[in-house]
Amino acid sequence: MSKDYWKEIYKKKVIKTDPSDFAKYCLDNYFSSAKVIIDLGAGNCRDTVFFLKNKFKVIAVDQSLPSLNEISDKKDIKKLILSNCKLIKNDFSNIDLRSYGKIDIYYSRWSIHAISELKEKQLFKNIQLNFREDSLFCIEVRSTKDELFGKGKKLEKNAFYTDHYRRFIDINEFKEKIKNKFKIIYIEESNNFSKVGDNNPVLIRAILGKM
Repeated sequence: MSKDYWKEIYKKKVIKTDPSDFAKYCLDNYFSSAKVIIDLGAGNCRDTVFFLKNKFKVIAVDQSLPSLNEISDKKDIKKLILSNCKLIKNDFSNIDLRSYGKIDIYYSRWSIHAISELKEKQLFKNIQLNFREDSLFCIEVRSTKDELFGKGKKLEKNAFYTDHYRRFIDINEFKEKIKNKFKIIYIEESNNFSKVGDNNPVLIRAILGKM
């Protein structure tokens, strides 16, 4: 199961802990008036910590959420998390977002492509129920044009299993899904959003607002 895969990955601390390029892009371009961010599928909380350092309050949700000691062994980071962050170990696609009050930013980096299309539908519905006039939904996902598309065991449409589950997103189908749910502020498909060494995945970035 991908849940167990990620739990072990976070425990071993084998993935990057510095903020993602997407987190920095969102902060620089869209977060000027935001106060509260929910990190949907927070992973090892690399972006959660980045947002906390930039004075935001953060709700970090992940079904494989690491413990506080696994997130960081630094006292100042732990203090920051304890004072300004809610850590929620749960399936981010199926939580009652209304129970967390006003959320300015719904942030999802590389997490929507980790859930099924059915769970994606539930997530969008949950966000719509709590979305406000000034809310933003910030998304980065793997595209069907990525080189990993089609590799591994096919499980459902555009979804494959290698050492973990990935469901690749078709940008035109994505636009169709959200056209009556959210307003597209920005959307782009590119292979230069998250280049690390020779790894340069084709990703979709989308910033969505209220209809």
